[in-house]
Amino acid sequence: MLYWLQVLRGMAAILVLLFHYRVFIDGVYGQKDLGSILFGNGYMGVDVFFFVSGFIITYSTKNPKNGNPTDFVIRRFLVLPVS
Repeated sequence: MLYWLQVLRGMAAILVLLFHYRVFIDGVYGQKDLGSILFGNGYMGVDVFFFVSGFIITYSTKNPKNGNPTDFVIRRFLVLPVS
């Protein structure tokens, strides 16, 4: 499986989280817009997250055995690896 894609998706989610919390860093330190400088581009993580998620969903359902919706839902709730 392409585990590095899951890592990329996780990093994209963290970027979005940091983007939302940048306002709490702004104005706290000597550099008044430090949060915006560091995490102002974090909104791009949304595009990366959805692009990678779409690929993972397509990849995980390409096998006819994995294409059964019931099996797919069961695997998602039980967090079983996709073969």
